[in-house]
Amino acid sequence: MREEHVSLWPKYFPEKPRQRNLAIGLRLYDEKENVIGYKIVDENENYYDILSHDNCMVYIRDNNVDLYISELYGKNGYLWLDTALDSDNCTAIIANSSKTLTSLSFKLGRGSYRIASIGNWTGGARLSSDFLKQLRGVFNTYGHGVHTSPSGLGYYGILDFMQLANIGKFSRPNHMLRSKIRKHSSGGRSDDFSLSQQYRQVYEIDVNNSYAAQAINGVPTHRIGHMMSRGLENYFNGSLNDIKEYAIGYCQARITIPTNFRGKISPFYIRDDEGLLQWVTKPGTYISYYWSPMLIECEKAGFKVELARCWLWTELDTFLREWALDAIRLRDFYKEQGMELEADIFKLLIVSAIGRFGMSNETLYLVTEKHRQSEDEPWLNLNIFGDEPMSTPYYLHKEIDYDANHLTQVASAIIMWNNLALYDRGLQEETQGNTVISTNYDAIFLTDYPKLPLSREIGQWKVKEHSNFRQYGRRSYESDQTSKRPGVPLKGRKK
Repeated sequence: MREEHVSLWPKYFPEKPRQRNLAIGLRLYDEKENVIGYKIVDENENYYDILSHDNCMVYIRDNNVDLYISELYGKNGYLWLDTALDSDNCTAIIANSSKTLTSLSFKLGRGSYRIASIGNWTGGARLSSDFLKQLRGVFNTYGHGVHTSPSGLGYYGILDFMQLANIGKFSRPNHMLRSKIRKHSSGGRSDDFSLSQQYRQVYEIDVNNSYAAQAINGVPTHRIGHMMSRGLENYFNGSLNDIKEYAIGYCQARITIPTNFRGKISPFYIRDDEGLLQWVTKPGTYISYYWSPMLIECEKAGFKVELARCWLWTELDTFLREWALDAIRLRDFYKEQGMELEADIFKLLIVSAIGRFGMSNETLYLVTEKHRQSEDEPWLNLNIFGDEPMSTPYYLHKEIDYDANHLTQVASAIIMWNNLALYDRGLQEETQGNTVISTNYDAIFLTDYPKLPLSREIGQWKVKEHSNFRQYGRRSYESDQTSKRPGVPLKGRKK
């Protein structure tokens, strides 16, 4: 692959929206309570008994169906998973972030059909005829085809809005910039400043549609304005003043925190030896790549910032604006109607479609021993319940596309702005006498009612109360109102 090779994004625009019928598969038992197959229920509440994998393939092909079951692996997993994985027409797709099995894709004739986990559409979804009606309602209302995840649905919505606005394909960053962004960008912010395990009252503030708000304001692309680079890697002879006329930059920076700094909240991060994100307050000198708005906050905090290699954009692109506003409008509509599942789907649609821009260049597949290659690793089932084991008889196969067609800078910049919003608000609340207990993605947890203004407008901060709040570490907490403890089974939680 050529170092400076640049291809266009997206790879293609669909000629027409993907259309499929929908059905759910409920486990079918014999008179001795043995599982023998699935009772398929379609959108018209027609019932079909499916007793084998081949039988299932005929059904989904002949009826043009996306089939949903409770889960693909585990106690309630797909009954004929081994048979499916050993066939030549099946692709088992593993999510990069959670490492869970999300869908089985089958090439049948000229079409591709999927068996998917209902969990793709939020944890609140349940296998029922009502779910099919709700999901069909979302597809019909949104109008951008039928897909098996919020990410896919949102992505094709973006492409449709681009076509409506006569926006064609445009260049992506070159390989060097893409690789720097993948290696050095941060994920969503989380801090744990808690001094007590339990708080009687806590106030959570979060940004209303935070990722969408940042997308609306504009992102760096190669579609409008000009993009250029300056400086040499590891030669720190530049300053923020040198690039102040640009809309945004992505720069290698040397940041020095002075010995007299006593701040609690940091504007920037590093990755430790294990690749984990650390928000830095310890005096010292740190070198990595950062977006210029983050470096500006570092300088405001009294840190010394020196620049080396920079990629610079003269303008921000609002090509996501109309798509984001439409998705927010539909989410708000469903919330006003009390339709929680649909509202949650549109929340996930926005976040995951934006996250899709920053997808890893690794594609993960599940394979059996029969198809295992030498570098494939054993696959662990992290989505366990009860006494289910994590070990499985399957393997994780990884394919790396070093030229994966993603706009990595879009997701990276949006997440950066979201992280800075947490930093700025947390810093201001502390300055006004409040105390920040923790942060989590787009939320801040405070000991006292927020000191700064609140609003329900897009991109503004709103508040909700928690009683008997318990912090268990970063991203992990419980209260009388909610429980968010990643990796802890529901029965193991106090609430």
